[in-house]
Amino acid sequence: ARSNEAVEISANTERVVERETRVSWNAIKAADVRIPALRRQLQLARATRASYSEQFDVGARRLLDLLDAQSEIFVADAALRTEQFVGRFNTFRVLAAMGRLVEALGTEYPWEAVEPHEHWRIDAWKSVVHRDR
Repeated sequence: ARSNEAVEISANTERVVERETRVSWNAIKAADVRIPALRRQLQLARATRASYSEQFDVGARRLLDLLDAQSEIFVADAALRTEQFVGRFNTFRVLAAMGRLVEALGTEYPWEAVEPHEHWRIDAWKSVVHRDR
């Protein structure tokens, strides 16, 4: 019974990791497509603001138009940064699913992950858990 339960838990974990990895991979690919368009949108918003600023200086635009153009820059910049973050975050998720995140970040595993567990600590923890039931 315990063997079947362990097999089922392992299979379920594998399905969850595979699903999450696919979702992350798709998010990376979508970000790769959207980022150039968002960069272009930001570039155009900046050009619009520059044009509106010149027109405002000669009295052809209202201050509200200029502020609206500045707001468009803010929105476009936020969208670009968000998409870049989404791509980076999902890259980390894929690396973690592959077991390569620590290596990719150039760091080392904490000692708790490398050193073998001391059985007396685990047994002491188990006795506390069973006693609290």
